[in-house]
Amino acid sequence: MRIKTSLLDRFLACMKPASITLRPPCAGVFFSPIEVEDALTAHPLIHECAATEIKIKQDVCVIAAFYTSADVIDEAQLTAFCAEILAGYKRPRLFIRVETLPRGANNKLLRRILRQDWETSHGQA
Repeated sequence: MRIKTSLLDRFLACMKPASITLRPPCAGVFFSPIEVEDALTAHPLIHECAATEIKIKQDVCVIAAFYTSADVIDEAQLTAFCAEILAGYKRPRLFIRVETLPRGANNKLLRRILRQDWETSHGQA
């Protein structure tokens, strides 16, 4: 016997892949970290980067970009670079240089670890 799926079930099945790439709303807006990361890796001094939302106060979160580079890059330079490529609501508000980006066993970026480490070190955990 074949079980029929409802129209809603089929709709939700189609939406599942898109919901995986979107991060929870930051300032009420969903954003794709991959789009932000692609824009930032176009910068000539950035080797690799990861974007995620971080909580800076109890009810306030912003987009943060964690990046690797040879030296610290001026935040004003990165902000201007992002302004040319990304819409205002997609631009990172914090740029944080790290030595390496955390990766799992399958080499996938662990954005959650970056967020947890930053929030813990800044008293937001």
